[in-house]
Amino acid sequence: MELWEQAEECCDRAIGTEDVDKAVELLDMAIVLYLQAAERAETEESRLIRTKDARMAEGNKYLLLANNIVVDAPSGSEQAEYFREAASYLLPSHSSIAEAAEISEEQDDIASYHTMIGGAYHDRALYHHCLAKASEAVFNWDEALSAYKESLPLLESAVEHFNESLRMEFDQDVEYSRETCIEHIESCEYGILEAESQITGIKTTGTPHLSVDVTTDNLRQDTYSRVLLRIVNNGDGVAKDVKIKLDAPVEGETVASLETMKQEYETGLALSVKPLPHGRMEFKIYAEYRDMQGRRDTAVGEAWIQVARLTEETVGQQVFHIANFTGEIGRDKQVAGGDIAGGGRTR
Repeated sequence: MELWEQAEECCDRAIGTEDVDKAVELLDMAIVLYLQAAERAETEESRLIRTKDARMAEGNKYLLLANNIVVDAPSGSEQAEYFREAASYLLPSHSSIAEAAEISEEQDDIASYHTMIGGAYHDRALYHHCLAKASEAVFNWDEALSAYKESLPLLESAVEHFNESLRMEFDQDVEYSRETCIEHIESCEYGILEAESQITGIKTTGTPHLSVDVTTDNLRQDTYSRVLLRIVNNGDGVAKDVKIKLDAPVEGETVASLETMKQEYETGLALSVKPLPHGRMEFKIYAEYRDMQGRRDTAVGEAWIQVARLTEETVGQQVFHIANFTGEIGRDKQVAGGDIAGGGRTR
């Protein structure tokens, strides 16, 4: 049996065993055999192939060690040490697989190159990801955020290379690697949001749930009066870029905005408006905002408000309420209003 065949047999046995120590031992044997085969190769192409095989076996060994450590990670400072140890194996894994990718490129095996360099990027990203987890375990959110931000673009590059490899030829293992990488991207994005939330004290997850009360006092034709807005966020997430617009036949202030609204928070705003006609006037309130992940939501509330002539007595205070302001970020909703009598409220 050729040396490289013995090496492949060791790799197959390593894959088939659940004993991590035994698998590492078999991969070490495979690495030695591949390198011996490379030294005895009769052609440059054969030497490159066996060297590449050795580098891949090394990468798999280090990745196996890293995964085994993470699986057994406890909590707190001990967990941080486990993740740091796992990270220490991922750097040599990255180096080994990157070297194997370079050899594939020299051999003009471009699909294999993209697969391997994608794996190298993935391992490098997981190195930073493990460091982020280590920092999280001891509540060092600044370092966690920095590590997650290092990891994210590497994961995105890995997916690009896996996509390119799959474009050239489909391989189920490559597709699995791509899907795993996408899962890590989602985990990384969530980690960034959580770290930012811990640092700023502003919750970056959850769903905002706003409602608005609109109160008008003594509306009279061609006369400036106040329209009071009471805005409440009853959701479990922060609303940002809150923009409120009054659509009615009036002059004056018809827009208002808030940079952010924390969860379980309320505030008041006032608009000074001059109704142009008299009688029953349709008031529409448009409110738009985003959650901390950038998803938009819009709601519309409407009601009929009574406006007195210049020579008439005013109706007095009129109130209407926009409820169920959200529910599903990114989906527009129509919220009903109604006719308003003095002091009454329509929900």
